[in-house]
Amino acid sequence: MKHLIIIPFILLNIFANAQDLEKKPPIPLELMVGNEAYRFQFSINRPLFEGSRFGFFSQLAYKVNHEKTAPNSINTEAMITYKLTNHFNIGAGTRLNTASGFRTLLATSYGLFNKKISLFIQPSIEIHKDGFFELFSFFEWHPNNGKKIQPFFRVQALTDFNKQHVYSYHNWRVGAKHKNFSIGPAINFEYIGPQGIVNTNYGGFIMLWL
Repeated sequence: MKHLIIIPFILLNIFANAQDLEKKPPIPLELMVGNEAYRFQFSINRPLFEGSRFGFFSQLAYKVNHEKTAPNSINTEAMITYKLTNHFNIGAGTRLNTASGFRTLLATSYGLFNKKISLFIQPSIEIHKDGFFELFSFFEWHPNNGKKIQPFFRVQALTDFNKQHVYSYHNWRVGAKHKNFSIGPAINFEYIGPQGIVNTNYGGFIMLWL
């Protein structure tokens, strides 16, 4: 539990970055409390200034295991992006994660966002002789029918490959949403290494849109 003290410092960093960007789409923040680990994540996707095709994309996922013998993990990236169309972007930046360390990367993405659904798909490749190819995606259903309490569903997935499978996950959320707050049960599945060793973490989540 003491590892969760890092979260306020991460939030301060989010707000510091947000103040520099004029147009402000919501920033999703999520905390999952599971039987095996705590998991915190956030993402920012904003134009550098209003009307610009250039933008800034950043995401962070931080996992703290209950067992002291199990290492904690972090995956974070930051990119400058360029809007090709309303749905397609390209970008370049850096990534830091537990598996590969600090690397530069190139990425492209497709995004579809409206009042009912959000869909995001981002393939990327690390610029390194042993660099990973990564595919990150999520789908979110959040209907807006005028009721105070809305249903909420989200699935998020990631796969890392080098010459063979390195790491994958898919995370599932089902719950209720009120304004900018969502809560409900959660389950995460991880597949580690070439053999795909399975690790399951289940519990509950809280998500805020700031």
